[in-house]
Order: sequence, then C-alpha cells, then structure tokens
Amino acid sequence: MANQCPYCGNPLAKTPGRKTKCPHCGGFIYVRTRPSDRKSVLATKEQADAIEAEWRMVTDSQYRMTPEKVDQIKKESQAMIQRNLLSYLDAGVIHVKILGTPDSCENCKAKNGQKIRIDLILNKPIEEVTGCMNPFCRCDYLAVLKDKEPAGDAPDAF
Repeated sequence: MANQCPYCGNPLAKTPGRKTKCPHCGGFIYVRTRPSDRKSVLATKEQADAIEAEWRMVTDSQYRMTPEKVDQIKKESQAMIQRNLLSYLDAGVIHVKILGTPDSCENCKAKNGQKIRIDLILNKPIEEVTGCMNPFCRCDYLAVLKDKEPAGDAPDAF
C-alpha cells in the first residue's frame, strides 16, 4: 500500500488503518481491500465507492440463484413435504395443521394453525394450499394426533 494521499499525492507520516483526513489537502482518505487482488489500498471517496461496488458484485454472484436452482429447491422441498404427508397417512394421521413461520406472508399467517384433511392437500404444492406470496414458502404441515385434538373441528373441504 502506497503511503501517500490518493488526492494530492503527498506522503503520509504513517499508513492509516481506517478513514482519516489528509493533513495536507484535507481530503478524506479511505482504506479498502480490493476484491481483485485482496490488497489494502488508500482510496478517494469515489474509489472507495467503486471498490465497494466490486465487492457487492462478487458477493451477489456467489449467492445469486439461477431460475433452475430455484426450481430444483422448490421441487425438493415439495417432494419432502409429500413424503411427510404420506408417512402421516401411513401412521393413521388424518389431519394436519399449517405451520407458518414468523416471517410468513399475510396469506400464510392467516392460514397458520388451520386444520386440513391430508387427502385434500396430497400432491398439491403448499403454496397452492396456503396462497403463499413468497418465492420460497417455508410453511410446513404438522400432524394432528388423535389423542391431542378434539374430533369434529376440521373442515371437510379446503
């Protein structure tokens, strides 16, 4: 890292470790690490903003999901939910409750805790059942056990 002001080019008494003001020209000097070579550099405000934009691009591209990946995750999630519903049926469970999450959309929040017959929702995506508005519905179904729930309070249709 060059030990000089990126604005005026004058040498600095010591290399700054964080944002500081140049004693010669008064410009704010920013300390940033470039994503391209991982080197720490002294930068102007504009250069620092550009480096931060580069970091956002690097970070975003690492976590960006392609439409194919989104579809794959949805299919895997739906397959898991369907396996659970089938295992509930095999165990003699007739009803499930919709189990929302704290950050569920308004539709899912409205249906949270609703009791539904498994045969009415089998092979339907949970988003169709809940009317979810999120790209990834994280709601699930919770088995309603006979000894835990009073009979007769579940709707026959959804």
